[in-house]
Amino acid sequence: MPNKNDVEVTLIGTGGGYGESVVLKIGWDKWVVIDSCINPETKEPLALEYLKQVNADLNKVVLIVCTHWHNDHIKGLSKLLSKCPNCEFHFSAVNDLDKFLLLCELDNGKTLKGSKSSTAEFAKCLQIINNRGSYFVKAQSNLKLLSIREKDVEFELYALSPSPKIVNDFDGEISQLITEFGERNTAIINKSPNDKSVALLLKFREERVLLGADLEIGKSEHEGWHHIIKHSLIKDGFKSNLYKLPHHGSENGYLKEIFDVLVNDNGTLKLTPFRSSGLPTEAMLRTYFNHAEDIYLTSSLTVSKKSKKRDKSIEKIIDRSVKSISEVKFTHGIVRSRIDFTKNKGTWTTEVFEAALKLSKHQFS
Repeated sequence: MPNKNDVEVTLIGTGGGYGESVVLKIGWDKWVVIDSCINPETKEPLALEYLKQVNADLNKVVLIVCTHWHNDHIKGLSKLLSKCPNCEFHFSAVNDLDKFLLLCELDNGKTLKGSKSSTAEFAKCLQIINNRGSYFVKAQSNLKLLSIREKDVEFELYALSPSPKIVNDFDGEISQLITEFGERNTAIINKSPNDKSVALLLKFREERVLLGADLEIGKSEHEGWHHIIKHSLIKDGFKSNLYKLPHHGSENGYLKEIFDVLVNDNGTLKLTPFRSSGLPTEAMLRTYFNHAEDIYLTSSLTVSKKSKKRDKSIEKIIDRSVKSISEVKFTHGIVRSRIDFTKNKGTWTTEVFEAALKLSKHQFS
C-alpha cells in the first residue's frame, strides 16, 4: 500500500499485446485508472488485480479513462467500471454521439454472428453508466478532467487530445463505417483510432506527468502530437519528469519537439512492448536513449518460438495461410513510480515487478 503522501503512477502491461493500463494515485486516497487489459489466465482486469493487491478502496476510484477502443487498451474495462461505483467515465470525444452509439450497437451485433467486435466492451461501459443514471465526459484537447486539492496542493488532470480537427473528421468516418457495415465480417473499427487517442497530462506543484496513450504524430499541425506542440493551452513551461511513451514506443508516436517542449531529458521513460507487432524496434529504443539513460519496460523484448496447442481445425487454417508462427507468451509486468507530493522538490522512485525490467543506455552503446 502506498504511503498517504505518495503520488503513484503505475504502468501495467503484457508482452504479448494483451494490453496496457495505467493506475494513478492522486492526493491522499483518490485513484484513477486509464485503459484496461486482462490477465488471460484469470480473465480479471490487471488494474483491478493491482488495486486489490495494494488494498485500494474501490469506492475511491474517482475516474476511469478510455483513451481509445483498440482491444489492447479496452479489454475488461466494463468489469473494472462495474467494480468502481463512484467513478466518472471519460472517453475520446465525438460530436455526433447518437451516430457513434449506433455504430457501437451495430458492431456489437456482429458478435452474435461469431465475429470480433471492436466496440462491444465500450458499449457495455456505456450501459453501466446508463444503468447508474450517471453521465460520461467526452475528453478532448485542453479539457480539465479532474481537479483535487490536498494540503494546499492542487492536482489537475488534463486531456491533451484529440484535436478539434480529429473530432470533426470522425463524424464523416462514422458515416462511412456505417455505410460499409454490411460488407464487413470482422471488427468494424479498422480505421485507426490512434489519432483519436486521449493523451493526458497530470499537474501538481512543479511536477508534470505525460501519458501518451497510443497517440500518433499526425499529418499536420492540427492533428496528434503536432497539434499539442503547436496549439495546446495546457503548456506552462514546466516539463514532465515522467513520460509513458505513446504507442508502445513506435516510430509514429515519436516527435523530437515533445522533448523540447514537454519532457525533460533524463526523465523516467516507460513503455509497454507489443511484440506481436515488433514494438519497440531497436532503432526506436536507440532514438529514445538520446533522451534518457534508462527505459522501463513492462516485459522483455524476446518472443517464444514454441507455440501452444490449438484445435486441429485452427491448425489447418494456420498451415494453409501462415508460413511461420511464433507464440508470444503472456507476461505480466508492473512499472511503479512514486513521489512524496508534500515536498516541494521531491524525487521520483521507480520500481519494477513481475516481468518488468529496466533497460539501460549502455546496453545499446
